[in-house]
Amino acid sequence: MINFAGAKAVPVHLRERMEFRLDVNELKSLINDRTRMIILNSPHNPTGGILEEKDIREIARAIGDRDITVLSDEIYSRLIFEGKHFSIMSIDDWKDRTIMLDGFSKTYAMTGWRMGYGVMRADPRAACCPPDGELELLHRELHADGRC
Repeated sequence: MINFAGAKAVPVHLRERMEFRLDVNELKSLINDRTRMIILNSPHNPTGGILEEKDIREIARAIGDRDITVLSDEIYSRLIFEGKHFSIMSIDDWKDRTIMLDGFSKTYAMTGWRMGYGVMRADPRAACCPPDGELELLHRELHADGRC
């Protein structure tokens, strides 16, 4: 999807010494004027690392008022055996800036069914995608050369 949208993925490494949580300072150093979206995945698979509430709040502060959307993959949020899940959508003013993905497949052992859902504002493209004309042009180019 990242490549399809014409974007570039910039990974933030998860380190065992931090219990497989991301280093918010490293994330801060990677955010620039071209950053449009940050993808959070917590709990992580396969490490089981969980971003704690303080991590999520620090990430929200690091992003600040920049025009950046957060895609929060929370598919494993109900499979935590120690601690508690905290969603960035729980922070004031972040509901309109977040696309939260979740589902039933993992929680209810329905992995073959691939049943999931997204919670987001009515027009999530406004925050993270190129203007309609550019997106339409990209779509046509991908179809023309058989990539889509």
